[in-house]
Amino acid sequence: MKAIHSPTHHPACDTLVRFAAGRLGAAMQLFVASHLALCPRCRHHVGGYEADAGAGLEALPPLPLPTTCLSGVLRKIALMPEKPVRMAATGGESLPESPYPPLLWPSVGVQGAAIAWAAAQQNSAWGVVPAWQAQGLALALLRVEAGWQANRQAFSPPFQPFSLPQSQLLLLEGSLATATQPYQRGDVMRTRQLCRSPRPNPIPALCLVVTPLAADVPTLLQRLMNLVCGD
Repeated sequence: MKAIHSPTHHPACDTLVRFAAGRLGAAMQLFVASHLALCPRCRHHVGGYEADAGAGLEALPPLPLPTTCLSGVLRKIALMPEKPVRMAATGGESLPESPYPPLLWPSVGVQGAAIAWAAAQQNSAWGVVPAWQAQGLALALLRVEAGWQANRQAFSPPFQPFSLPQSQLLLLEGSLATATQPYQRGDVMRTRQLCRSPRPNPIPALCLVVTPLAADVPTLLQRLMNLVCGD
């Protein structure tokens, strides 16, 4: 059983608001959802944002549905797989032990069997997930060993476009640190911060890395909101 750790480094305030509104790109949406799976604090905030949005919708006057609505829903149901992936245990069953949140299992496998690892900088490796590449998602996995020291070349994941200042890491397992801050499972860190894998480190640090596309990059107003709300 993994030790329970409550994350202390989170996505920006406006990112959580846009996640609740469904306004993030697919890669960033999956990145934030993975953090939420490990962070009770952010799940609480997102639940509040969704409740506020629901209250606002209830205050709007009803509108008639288009005549094609029912046929469109039925068409999408017909395209769903016959055996959907089971994302949670039921009937008192426990989930398998895994460093990956269950929502990533359809892409990476419960134990990461679908990940193609390629050696990168010394003591590190990039993990490519074919399902993400097929969908054009700017996501990859990074695994680093004890004593690993990051530099700008270390953050060159196997996808394009790549924006170093905007990219973020979600720590799925192990630990990382900057000169002043430790990072544990569930924490989010920006790649503009040079980081290292502490010695001694009993297990490799495993990270989910995202680089946002243009639609995910915060505007000046959103950055000001982050300064007010904190991240």
